[in-house]
Amino acid sequence: ASVKVKGKKKPKDENKPKRPLSGFFRFVRDFRKANPQLKLTEVTKKAGARWQVLDAAKKKEYMDAATGEQAKYKEDLANYKNSDVYEQYQENGRSSETAKAHRG
Repeated sequence: ASVKVKGKKKPKDENKPKRPLSGFFRFVRDFRKANPQLKLTEVTKKAGARWQVLDAAKKKEYMDAATGEQAKYKEDLANYKNSDVYEQYQENGRSSETAKAHRG
């Protein structure tokens, strides 16, 4: 039986735009600010329960904000992928993969 060896993880692209928060995570962020005394596990449990019963209008506010940010993110990502910085990142990734193949 052959053993598959895991390679190194591809280095993170520090220049890539960050993904925006979803509607739920925006809600959790606000919930955490309103309840700073709660521990992290309590915050996530209670915020999840509150999200389930949250009225549609309030949920829509969070979801609309997330949708707007998502559109901006997609535009920023498209601009980034057409940039020289992204090309350079891709070249660096390819060169490390090629080196691994030759060592292999």
